[in-house]
Amino acid sequence: MAPGYLTPGDDLPREAARLLSLAVKRDDVPQAIVIPDREPIERALDSPRLLSALVPTDRPVSVACVPLVLDGPEDKPPVVLGVAEVWRRPERPFHDRELLDLQELVARTAHHVDLARQHQREHAQVLALQRRLLPRGRDDTIEVATVYQPTTPDSAGVGGDWVNSFPLPGGRTALVVGDVVGHGLGAAAAMGQVSMEARALLSAGLAPDEVLGHLDETVTMLDDADAGLATGYSALGSTCCIAVYDPVNHQVVVSSAGHLPPVLVLPDATAETLTVHPHPGLGAEFALREPFDVHTFDAPPGSLLTLYTDGLVEDPAAAIDEGVGMLRRAVSQVHPWDDLQRAAWRVVTELAPRDRQRDDVTLLLARMTGRRERDTVAWRLPARDDAPARARSPASALLQKWNVREDTRDSALLLISELVTNAVRFATGPVSVRLIRTGQGLLCEVGDTGNGRPRLRRGGPFDDRGRGLRVVHKLTTRWGVRWTDAGKVVWAELAW
Repeated sequence: MAPGYLTPGDDLPREAARLLSLAVKRDDVPQAIVIPDREPIERALDSPRLLSALVPTDRPVSVACVPLVLDGPEDKPPVVLGVAEVWRRPERPFHDRELLDLQELVARTAHHVDLARQHQREHAQVLALQRRLLPRGRDDTIEVATVYQPTTPDSAGVGGDWVNSFPLPGGRTALVVGDVVGHGLGAAAAMGQVSMEARALLSAGLAPDEVLGHLDETVTMLDDADAGLATGYSALGSTCCIAVYDPVNHQVVVSSAGHLPPVLVLPDATAETLTVHPHPGLGAEFALREPFDVHTFDAPPGSLLTLYTDGLVEDPAAAIDEGVGMLRRAVSQVHPWDDLQRAAWRVVTELAPRDRQRDDVTLLLARMTGRRERDTVAWRLPARDDAPARARSPASALLQKWNVREDTRDSALLLISELVTNAVRFATGPVSVRLIRTGQGLLCEVGDTGNGRPRLRRGGPFDDRGRGLRVVHKLTTRWGVRWTDAGKVVWAELAW
């Protein structure tokens, strides 16, 4: 194809552009233009240099030009992708049959060029979506590094692997990795919906097993013919593993739906595969569904948690347990002073298949440092009318010890008083109070055995209900509720 023909009219002489415009479509079919000898070709191209490049000799020559044309969008003109040219000597003229065959060949070529352009656009969209879901930033209690490698760098069949980490109420951190079945736009759409739903539910205070229960239903709905995201696509059998790290208790809570088990490296470099009860993937038939199990593991400061997808450890020539064992040995070599992102790439380079990848590779490393004991204090109070006063007294002494400014200290004591008052008034059983000093401010948690959800409502000037929550809302930067086995915890963040 001659240079300049990709954008007819911009780089071609006016006469050549006119010829192309006539040849674009006649009778709804791209037509061939035959220029029978050299002189008209020179006039049309208006460039002896270009003609010399196309036909180095001065011999007589003729040319047939057939544009590569695609139908334009609705009410739009056709799109010219380029021009196919066939050159030959004048003594061998082009016959009608040859021109028809040439038109058919060029039409098929234009179709495949358009498919390649769609392939490239889809790949860019899917990859951008997956990159957008990668974790950003870091917390002062945990450091996270992730690696994502699609099957091939230029493949439009990017899979449904996804990984995410984000802060949760109470200073905790969620670590999530999943593998949606399939490749391409359908898998990417399902992956985006499932991952965003997981984040929303975890941020709303639901436990990992409850979140997986909701995702189970979502994947089933995505498989529905009417609600499906892509014709012929099914996400049934997708997997997901959710880990929630509590930096105060130094524990990790894990729940899994058909996913490979996490690997935990303790500070003494002992690596173990966490024992997680096997469970079918997401989207199982309703009658076959089982509750998702929750497992709690100790994670002392300096521990390293590894989440991954099967593309990192699968090898057709070996059992999956061998691949997990190799991963366990590789992450046990990560030292506490290593740059975590470089360590993640090193692990992937060591374990990923040397030949062509058969599946996407996803890895998440989380180095957990936790909070210092002197930054956290908790106590329990009986649910009595004097509970707010009994909570304010030790809290005041603690805030003075932490050198909190007087105005912030007054706001914190008022906040504690209102939360404890609500717990005594609307719940039963003992009340727990926990104060956590963070780098940004103060985190206050008040737990009780009730199951009602506090709601902020718009009240009138004479309403005597709901004022406590309005005070909490005005004092804090964020507040909310998370659920526990014993009841609920109302948390609130106060800036310094």
